[in-house]
Amino acid sequence: MAEILLKIGDQGPLNTDYKNNDNICAFNDRRIYAVHAEHICHIKKCPMNHDGLNISGSLSEKMRMRCQQYRFERISVKEVMRINQWTLEEDIFSDKPNAKGEMILVDEYIRRRKRHARHCIFGTEGSEVWYGGRIDFSMSRINTVWNDIETDSFHRKADHTLFPLGTEDVKVHLAVKTTLDFDDAKAEEFVEQEVIYDNKDDPTAGATVVRKRRRYIDIASLPLSEMKITMEDVTSKTKALDVREERPITFETRVLTKTIQKGKNRSSLTKAI
Repeated sequence: MAEILLKIGDQGPLNTDYKNNDNICAFNDRRIYAVHAEHICHIKKCPMNHDGLNISGSLSEKMRMRCQQYRFERISVKEVMRINQWTLEEDIFSDKPNAKGEMILVDEYIRRRKRHARHCIFGTEGSEVWYGGRIDFSMSRINTVWNDIETDSFHRKADHTLFPLGTEDVKVHLAVKTTLDFDDAKAEEFVEQEVIYDNKDDPTAGATVVRKRRRYIDIASLPLSEMKITMEDVTSKTKALDVREERPITFETRVLTKTIQKGKNRSSLTKAI
């Protein structure tokens, strides 16, 4: 189930400050599972071999195999093959520019990358592999990553259903769990701003934020007793409250929209955090 992070108290006196009850963030299941997978598969957790390269077949590499657009394989002293993992198209690059002017100095590139303690190059010397291009963290791909994680480690997806919030986060915000998941579009809607456009006929001309968030959840109206907390607990700002396992809410009835302020060219601007 997804989560919404709420502001406790006003951030400041300005309309552009976060206000009490504002939806600060909205985390759906896709994002929650993705961020945990990123932590588990982080390159810093991948052991290196005697060549100073990340070992092949690790969870760090498997996540890149599942979610990144390109796989680069060194195939000779001066040549690299780029494989589009989504279309299976192949291109070869060398120290000679191709028709598009693309080229690579393989030794120099790898030497420069290896200077970083946590470089992301896998394989063995002379047969290096790395990944690049766009990243696809769709739910279907994240599910395949979790299949790898559960196969190769003790981690279980069922144990990673909450967004990783810190102690300070839950002192000044209230995180609530929802009874249903929501998609990315709904998540963006929950945290959209209210803006005024400089030119209603040309939104690219500029826009001014007049309210940080248009949507909120009235914390006082939540079933706090069922969450085993009181309003005094919520407003203390010294207690680390994490009630996400206690009582989920129905976002369909709880998420409210503020009245749009009067003025010309006003609209909402989606900005996910």
